[in-house]
Amino acid sequence: MNRLFGTVLFLGLFATTLIRATDATWVNNGNIVEPPTIDATNVINNGSISINTGNAVFGTSNTRNFTNSGTMTGSIGFRFDNSPNGSSGQLAGQRKLAENFHNKNTGAIRANDGGFSAPLFGLNSASYLMVHATNIYNQGSLAVGPAGLLQIFGTNVNIARSSIAVDSIFGVGSFNGTNTFFPDTAVYDNYWGQTNQTMNVSGITTFSGTNITVSSPIHDVTTSLGLSTPAFVGFNRLNPVNGYTNAAYASIANPTNLYRQAVFVRLSSTNMKAEITFIPSGNPTNLFRTVQVKITQSQTNIVSQSSETNFVYIYDTLASSTNGGTLLNTNFGTSRPGNYLVARSAGFGFPPGTNGNATLNNIFLYSPAFLSRSSEGKYAGYSAFFDNLASRPPLIPAGDVTNNPGRIEIKADSLDMNKARIRAQGLLSIQANHLINSSNVVIDSENLNYNLGSTNGLLRVQNLVKDEVIRFKGDVKMWSGVWTNGYFDADLTNNVLINYHALIIDAQALDDIQPVRIYDFRAKATNVVFSDTGTIGRSFILDSESFTLDGGLTLTDSIQNWSQVLAPTLKRFTNNGFISIPNEAHFGDDGAAPYQSFVNNGTISSSGQIIRGDYVRITGLHDVSASFNLNAANGEIDGGDIEAFGSITISGVSNRFNQALINSGASLVLNVTNSLRDDGVTSSNIIAVRDGFFMTAKPASGDLFGTDMISFAPNNAQVNHVWAGRNDGVSNSGYTNNTALGYLTLVPEGGDPLFVFSGVGLNNGLYVDFLDLSRLSDYGAQLQIDPNLVIYYAAAAVSFTSTNGQSAEEFLDGQFNGRLRWVRSFSGPSSTTNVLINGNQNITVNLALRTSHTLDSDADGIVNALDASPFDGVQINSITRNVSPAGYKLSWNAAPNTLYRVEAKTNLASTAWITLFTTTSTNSITAPWTVLTTNSAPSAVTKYFRVTYAPN
Repeated sequence: MNRLFGTVLFLGLFATTLIRATDATWVNNGNIVEPPTIDATNVINNGSISINTGNAVFGTSNTRNFTNSGTMTGSIGFRFDNSPNGSSGQLAGQRKLAENFHNKNTGAIRANDGGFSAPLFGLNSASYLMVHATNIYNQGSLAVGPAGLLQIFGTNVNIARSSIAVDSIFGVGSFNGTNTFFPDTAVYDNYWGQTNQTMNVSGITTFSGTNITVSSPIHDVTTSLGLSTPAFVGFNRLNPVNGYTNAAYASIANPTNLYRQAVFVRLSSTNMKAEITFIPSGNPTNLFRTVQVKITQSQTNIVSQSSETNFVYIYDTLASSTNGGTLLNTNFGTSRPGNYLVARSAGFGFPPGTNGNATLNNIFLYSPAFLSRSSEGKYAGYSAFFDNLASRPPLIPAGDVTNNPGRIEIKADSLDMNKARIRAQGLLSIQANHLINSSNVVIDSENLNYNLGSTNGLLRVQNLVKDEVIRFKGDVKMWSGVWTNGYFDADLTNNVLINYHALIIDAQALDDIQPVRIYDFRAKATNVVFSDTGTIGRSFILDSESFTLDGGLTLTDSIQNWSQVLAPTLKRFTNNGFISIPNEAHFGDDGAAPYQSFVNNGTISSSGQIIRGDYVRITGLHDVSASFNLNAANGEIDGGDIEAFGSITISGVSNRFNQALINSGASLVLNVTNSLRDDGVTSSNIIAVRDGFFMTAKPASGDLFGTDMISFAPNNAQVNHVWAGRNDGVSNSGYTNNTALGYLTLVPEGGDPLFVFSGVGLNNGLYVDFLDLSRLSDYGAQLQIDPNLVIYYAAAAVSFTSTNGQSAEEFLDGQFNGRLRWVRSFSGPSSTTNVLINGNQNITVNLALRTSHTLDSDADGIVNALDASPFDGVQINSITRNVSPAGYKLSWNAAPNTLYRVEAKTNLASTAWITLFTTTSTNSITAPWTVLTTNSAPSAVTKYFRVTYAPN
């Protein structure tokens, strides 16, 4: 299976008996079929050259300039360079680059493989087309054979709008001898077996309506490693389905001697078709027919725009011939059952046949009326691998993809690929210090190596990588069985013998679509933009200050981590597509300095992720199977989604949330020094944790009113929470620049949870607009608030209705020894309602306060819930002068625990009221309350007084 390029001679044909000087110009305007002797500074071909140089590559001597507008075909190829050959035809010095190579629009240069295109008979040799020149301008076509090597090495290389191709492999057929067989092009034996056994034939086909399951008996085979193992061939077919076909053939020797044959084929793609035919046996007394199966797959050659067809031919004579046993592969020492001929070309066999003549049904191969469920018979089992390369390098360190046949190698100082069409088989390798243009280039290669740069500051990788290419490659498994069975026919008063042959072919692993793999990728420019979608598996080096991913990038195999090793000079990272990293992603944390900017507008998947940047913006998805760590001087999660199976840490100087989804499978740690905020109630952020949240230091400013913090508790788990908020008591000030939360929701995921809340120091406060305890079946047993923390809320929900008519807010207030408090004066985004006062003014008040059935805020004797105007202004009952001390006494009905402000002004038209003092009634019920103001002594100036309060 393994083969390397053979020894190659580089041939320059010269007269050896005559010493002469190098000609100035050699021109061909005719047809040349014998290798010419060319020793000229300028070589021009306007005609046709078609030559065979055996195992040697044709070349010229002392040529500086090549121009071709005609056709050049050579086996095994051409070399275009400056070879300083002497009079004897041997190199007289080191090979050098030619000065100019120009293949014009009408120019076509082709190198054909020598011998056959496959290792059949061992006669093949690789083709070579090597263009080595300072200035290369290809407008026409360059091509080599399937086993070939095409090189374009130069300083200034322009291949825009040209065609560069490696031909697809093609078959020459396979041949079975007496004890050996010759394999077809790149068809390799996986396993084989042929002998007799007792077979359970009742389960080969199982019908269920229009659906059918096909299963071969378990059978012994030998693998290419020499191991004996059981094998099985079968598949399910659901109707209707593409990629499945069957055929049946029946013959009658006499009424008591019948022949039945069935063939089942399963394909992998709707782009594949299977044709089943039958041909008579060479023995006229044998009514079994030889089965032929032809699988076809069509594709378009992106370079020539012509259609190509791949074939798999399978020829089975297990029933129609007596040949059996296994045959030895002449090339690789493996084997194939003697009844099979398997090839990619009709070659030496496959004559025309006829279609099936019978209908396959649930009793065609077996009926319950038969004499036996099992039968003694012979079988053949075989699996073959169809490759898309002429050969594979050996499995040694040096035998990697860079040694694959069918390679194209391009090396240039500057390279223009605009609208070029390039098709390689084994590998496309491009190295360019300055990639001028790759717009609209069409690249068709399964394996890629890129080393690209730009000297003008911007390197754009576009149209250089496809997700997948059409290549015909994969395994084909087959099983054949021959047996007899029968039944008693009452009408004939005799047993009826039925001779059976079944062939099952499973080609579901024979694919026509192959993923594209970049083995080595290096990009060097100030700014690199990667617009393609690629998988990189061996090496990745990004020598750039700025990297923008507009396409997709999948790291695999040897590249397990994103780190400074991959991008040592990177400062700015922007992802607008997707990047998949097998293990850890280190964005700016493992270098001397953080990234200047990190922007993710797409998807980043990895095991763990650490991001450290001066500016971080996340609008896309971070899919993390371990922990996620964000450290930003200025960070914002704006529409972003962080999904981590492990813990999430958000730290740094300033962070902003908006439309963010942060989902931690473990804990959340907040450690932001300056500002942690969202955009308010419209932010609609959701933060979910399953092992608590921890804010160990309060940011200097910011609140999270648009954020729902959801804490889940696993079954029977204690989930701890630590908060470093400022404790301002039952005061609205606690909701300002104190990391106040919009929602805090506690959710058990099983039985008997315990949610524990603690402060960082001796006295901390956690301020929540809406506290949702409605999922707790027993809040008293399932919630613990430690003495160093008080949880304040403006609205609340519980799982039950209070029996004394209190709202949840009133019921919870003061519980846990005063560590759970209602801030009734605060009306936040989720705890507010509008109320009309004095008939013409709307104010916002706490919703639970407005709907309370126990509180009377305006002290009018009507509880707020039943009061049409529960917060109207205070009605002053009396104002009297006081002599000593001089002042005024004011009296009104005051509600308990309500803060009142006494205000005055001297100009009725003025809107400026001066607060004289505040007072709170000490009465336990609503009752008259009298105060004395001495800072507004009686005088000749008229004074106006009013008493106001915040609804409470």
